[in-house]
Amino acid sequence: MEPTHLLIVSSCCPPNPKSRLYSHIEEHMPDAKITSLDRKYWSEMDGLNRIQTFAFREDAEAVKVAIEGSFYATCSFAAAMSFLETEFSVRVVSHSLRIRYQPSEDTMMIDVSAIMSLEILQNRRHATSNDSLYGVLKHTLTPMGGRVLRSNLLQPSTLKESYLEPRYDALEELLANQDMFAEVRTALKAFPDVESMLTKLVIIPNKPSVEASERAINHILVVKTFIDAVPPVFQALGPATCPLLAKIRDLCRPELTAAVRELVYQNIHEDVHYVKGALDLRNQRTFAVKANWLTMQQPGINGLLDVARQAYKENTDDVHKHVEELNREHRIEAILRFDNGRKYSLRMRAVDFEDRAVPAVLVNQTMKGRYIECLTMHLKKLNQRITDSVAEVVMLSDKVIQDLIDSIRTQLQPLYRVCDSIALLDMIASFAQASSTYDWRRPEISDTLALKAARHPIMDKTLKGGFVPNDYYAAEEHRFQIVTGCNMSGKSTYIKSVSLLQIMAQIGCFVPVEYASFPIVHNIFARVTTDDNIESNMSSFSLEMREMAFILSNVTHKSIVIIDELGRATSTRDGLAIAIAIAEALIQSRAIVWFATHFTELADILADRPGVLNLRLVTQVSTMDNNVPKLTMMYKVESGKTEELRYGITLAKAMAFPKRFLEVAEEVAMSLHQRREQNKQSSQARKMLNRRKLILNLHEQLKQVRNSEMDDSSMRSYLIRLRKEFVLRMDAIENGGNQSSSTASEALGDEEDGEYGEFDDEDVIGAVDADLWETKKGADILLIMGDSKWELHDKVVRGRSGLIDHILGMVQMKEGLRKIPLKERMFPYSALNTVLKYFYFGESLITEKSEVIDLLSLYEVSATLDILPLQERIAFQTGNLLGEILSSGTDRMGDFYIVVEVIIAEQDSSWVFMHEEMQRALSPYFLKLLQQDTFVDLIKQNPAFCLQVLFTAIDRIEILEDAAKEATSVKGVSDAGTHAVIEHGSDISRRYGRYLAVGHQLCLH
Repeated sequence: MEPTHLLIVSSCCPPNPKSRLYSHIEEHMPDAKITSLDRKYWSEMDGLNRIQTFAFREDAEAVKVAIEGSFYATCSFAAAMSFLETEFSVRVVSHSLRIRYQPSEDTMMIDVSAIMSLEILQNRRHATSNDSLYGVLKHTLTPMGGRVLRSNLLQPSTLKESYLEPRYDALEELLANQDMFAEVRTALKAFPDVESMLTKLVIIPNKPSVEASERAINHILVVKTFIDAVPPVFQALGPATCPLLAKIRDLCRPELTAAVRELVYQNIHEDVHYVKGALDLRNQRTFAVKANWLTMQQPGINGLLDVARQAYKENTDDVHKHVEELNREHRIEAILRFDNGRKYSLRMRAVDFEDRAVPAVLVNQTMKGRYIECLTMHLKKLNQRITDSVAEVVMLSDKVIQDLIDSIRTQLQPLYRVCDSIALLDMIASFAQASSTYDWRRPEISDTLALKAARHPIMDKTLKGGFVPNDYYAAEEHRFQIVTGCNMSGKSTYIKSVSLLQIMAQIGCFVPVEYASFPIVHNIFARVTTDDNIESNMSSFSLEMREMAFILSNVTHKSIVIIDELGRATSTRDGLAIAIAIAEALIQSRAIVWFATHFTELADILADRPGVLNLRLVTQVSTMDNNVPKLTMMYKVESGKTEELRYGITLAKAMAFPKRFLEVAEEVAMSLHQRREQNKQSSQARKMLNRRKLILNLHEQLKQVRNSEMDDSSMRSYLIRLRKEFVLRMDAIENGGNQSSSTASEALGDEEDGEYGEFDDEDVIGAVDADLWETKKGADILLIMGDSKWELHDKVVRGRSGLIDHILGMVQMKEGLRKIPLKERMFPYSALNTVLKYFYFGESLITEKSEVIDLLSLYEVSATLDILPLQERIAFQTGNLLGEILSSGTDRMGDFYIVVEVIIAEQDSSWVFMHEEMQRALSPYFLKLLQQDTFVDLIKQNPAFCLQVLFTAIDRIEILEDAAKEATSVKGVSDAGTHAVIEHGSDISRRYGRYLAVGHQLCLH
């Protein structure tokens, strides 16, 4: 959708010099109308007030949280609303606009709270420290590369094919070719900050001055240094083969900057370049312009320029002689120094004058640490002479410099492209440097988040290899993970790590893992800190609810959410109720969530919800020699919630509390625990939820198998074990227990493969054909369309003259039939006879009692002859018979497996009706199918077929949607408990009151 009006600050539009943004808009949107607005309309405060006034009441706070720190977005909104009101004379009704914060296209949105709490750009405790994700990754050698890295960290890409995979390939190639990597890093060191300088080239000073002329010469020196640094990068990337590095190499071809290079070298000496030192830079400016070229442009100027430069050299020599005489005469050790403010000055150690006075000839004395800085009157005069000489040189060179800048302005586009390429290359080389230093690995992009031995990137650097790695897995059946553990066990670090690694993967960087697979996510939200906000007059709890309202308003199934200790800023009961309510809403959103909490009740209440997984950080409790308990943090994650070890009472024992006090505390804790056990959910509801969760887990495991590259042997063993584990867990649920993985694993034991039994997979259709047809060896039996009748060529059929008589006796033939190679298809006589009679006479010989195998033969014939009505009828009846077999028992399961295998093996489009009816038949009975021992035999013979059967069944019943709806459907609850949020004015109570009521009631139980 193209805009009709584009608003730009008036200072960036004509008659002022056009900004880079303005030029890009003119180039890429020629049909859009550009309107300039005065700067006063671009007010951040006005934008915030307008959002509060015009946005829906329930959206206002969430939008304000989303744009926090987005100065330009807020100002732009203010300008747009002002333009609408003045240009179109409209007035917007209060709280009537739907206002949303939309991040850049194809990028991940990271909210401000996540940027701060995850320490993406800055360490929270020490702002100048490099202990942040930006500090870990910043090995860039150019200012442009550092800015691109920062931009990527704030807006990671969501495009796998066009952004992430090419970056992974480039990074991998740099690490594999160390010589090329070293040459690239060396070449990048020569680049100045040309990106910011190119923007300044479009600015024309209002009036000429020495300072403006000096800046112009500096800009030219930067351009010269930049174009001189481009060819070494082109040469360094010579061996590159991956598309991204090859494209960067192509953009760094010397011929692309040849025009600018020729302009610069016509006017500027070859041996001058841009330097950072103030004195060196002044020397470079003084001798930058070629005198002979200046004479061609301005005849008669050459002599004046030579005189000014000679005066500069002589006065500079006089300064050095003056310092030498001063040191010799007064027996001091003064050092000559230079800065742009005082020009030449003297520096001496203060300790040299502790026992004597500073010579009177030294004036303007100041203390700078351990040094005395001063001047002499003669040095001041020499400084002024040098300044006058430099000013004369600069002004004499100004005409040439300005003409050169005007010429370069016409060649800015290729310079910008090269600059962008160098910045991207610098960032990728920085990733390579960090990856090789810290031993990072290339991630995969898939539908599942799976990390093996993952490490927190910042802490792994600070601990220098002492960080304890952990595994992560998040898929459809484990999308909401509750993390419990005692204080200082590592919960916060665990949930922060996965978010940081996700960001690293989506900027194209390797990650600190042994293996990594990431999905593409579009949002990362974090609710971690508990600081209040005095500026906004908000308490810790109010701020917590405000940020959660923003998360719940924007979370999607493509989001990652990390929450740490939600509800701890208010009372325990209200905090637990709110935590349960928000957890229910996040479960329904289908986002990937890590929820760290001390509320162990939350883990109990949500344990049976589909998609919920309980994790705990392991802590070992031991007793020291003096009988004082000791807690040892293992920083390792395992399944299950934190055990009732009563860490608080354990710590109280370590603090030598009175014995009677500890005994009462343990009695009260035991009593509360027993009450909670008595108030658990009803057994029927628990069974239903456990069954749903078990099926959801099976679906995800089957999906992983289908997407894997297992061979038949591995798949066979895995499916047999998976099926047995499923049956054991389902039996445990039906008998009143939970589907505990540990129990099932113990029941399975160490199973030996042994010899697999052979399943008698007889080709029933072929066997029937052999009984019905007796053909001459090598004979071709074809049913061919003749001029007026069907003819059976080379017919050698004995004892079956009825079919021949039927075919040859027909005089009217329907058109459109094709050749049927009967010998290859081997149609049974009865099936062919039935289908032909149906086709020609409409006579149906199909009965409700037909055998399912016979129906398969009839369908094959009707599909070959393209008789669609008969196909639909036969498929429907086949589906009914398959369902009857599964519902009646196991005595006909042999026929069932034969028919299903034939249907799945047929991939021709003509079998679509049979596939659909088989899905309909299998869906209600797939649990019973898994429990059949015959199914195990079939797994041994054909594991791929069995995997497809299970998928066919589960996909049809849409188990995922049913599970999610049933898990969140809770009836008959009151509205009690919502007051905890209503009192604080949050819109969570309006949007999610239903969840709050449920959460509060479960909390009371």
